[in-house]
Amino acid sequence: MILSFVSEIQTQHGLEVLAFPEQPVKELSNLELQVPCIFCDKEFPNTTGKNDAVLHHLLVEHQLVIGDVARVCDLRRYVLIQRY
Repeated sequence: MILSFVSEIQTQHGLEVLAFPEQPVKELSNLELQVPCIFCDKEFPNTTGKNDAVLHHLLVEHQLVIGDVARVCDLRRYVLIQRY
């Protein structure tokens, strides 16, 4: 019953299933695995979810605290956006 209702809607309104092509998984290079400092040329290993070295450096060297850092899902991208 539900399938006939869905197929009826599809034929009436020309709706189709939205499908995206498969994207191959890209291997990250060593450069992409580094988190740069916003203010200087130092780089730190990107440890997803645990970037204590970067945060410690920002606090000690530059007196910068990122508020609600737990809400930043990708610190590397966040830093790159803030840097430029």
